[in-house]
Amino acid sequence: MELSNWDPLEIELSSDLVSATVKRQIKNILKSYTGWFDPLSELIQNALDAVDNRKQKDTKYTPAIWIKIDLKENTICVTDNGVGFTEDQFKNFLAPNVSFKKPNDRGNKGVGATYLAYGFNFLQIGTKTPDFSFVGTIKGGREWLEDDSGTKTRPKIQKSQVIHEVFNDIDQGSTFTLKLVGDFIRPKDLKRVGANTAKQWEVVLKTKTALGGIYFHRKCLLSKCHLTVIDEKGLITEEDIRDFEYIYPDKVISTCRELKAIREIQQNLISKGKDVSRLPEKCYKLNGIYNYWTYKDFVSEGGKFKGVLDEQEKMLAEKHKLSIYGFFCYSTEIWDKYNDDTVKLRKGTRILKGGLQLATNCMPQGQLLIIPLTKNIGYQNVTHVIVHFEEADPD
Repeated sequence: MELSNWDPLEIELSSDLVSATVKRQIKNILKSYTGWFDPLSELIQNALDAVDNRKQKDTKYTPAIWIKIDLKENTICVTDNGVGFTEDQFKNFLAPNVSFKKPNDRGNKGVGATYLAYGFNFLQIGTKTPDFSFVGTIKGGREWLEDDSGTKTRPKIQKSQVIHEVFNDIDQGSTFTLKLVGDFIRPKDLKRVGANTAKQWEVVLKTKTALGGIYFHRKCLLSKCHLTVIDEKGLITEEDIRDFEYIYPDKVISTCRELKAIREIQQNLISKGKDVSRLPEKCYKLNGIYNYWTYKDFVSEGGKFKGVLDEQEKMLAEKHKLSIYGFFCYSTEIWDKYNDDTVKLRKGTRILKGGLQLATNCMPQGQLLIIPLTKNIGYQNVTHVIVHFEEADPD
């Protein structure tokens, strides 16, 4: 057969080759998920985007999400009263690289739902809108993905009874239940950080997921979150959360002062001709100092860091509304005291610690990075920095 012109994207492939190609796509997606908190992050950011989108259309509506963490059953449930899915969206959103999200949404790469469905072995999804409602479960996604023998059939979504009961009480929205069961999954359980109560999990979620937002340029639209935690013995604790800010170290560690305020005091002393080193007592014996900076500090004529960035870097900083928060404490004991004594998580976890946290669209992205210092490297462990970008790809 003689070939002439053809479209390589329209060729017909055998079912075996299609399956192998899809598996390869999904495995490439899963490579980008390496953190212990990734499933929690994905579930919560999806819920927040859903309620944000509905609030933008209906200003009288009250955005809410419900989170249930069951340590006994190794299960995470997240339900929202957001926009929900259309039938077409619901049938397709688990497929690789399919996304119905908007540019300003927290996650818009179109891979998070695929990660939840095929990175684990039990995912229930449900939606409810005026035009469409359905609840179904997909089982064995990760075990099928890792099966090289071809003996496991590709899992399908089967209609099922909703697990997170609160979904029955909302007028519209979505529900997701993820069970950590079966082989090849990570994390395998929810016990790693040693959080057993709703109060402890509130700290964990506000530090590691979008429930603790970086709202430098936007207002949080979420009004309430009800968090339920069931420990290994079946004891239930609950929290009604109304504050959705990231846990900035200066907010939870005592005796801290803003660098800007200290500099204002120094400037006042200079203007009065006094010794700038003789600061008032309140500026001494601090546990930490902190400060905020914006892109204007880097690009404007009078900016504190004028000349640090080249022209292209300044353009990117302004385009993505670069914002920075920095906290410096006198000792790593500060992190241990907060983790071990205040929150009472597993010793050594350091739910807050030194490092560089990248964030985009109001959400922490990935794990803390080591601050790249070439001298005084001990400062890496006592400095907590957040660098936030608007409408930027965290990768």
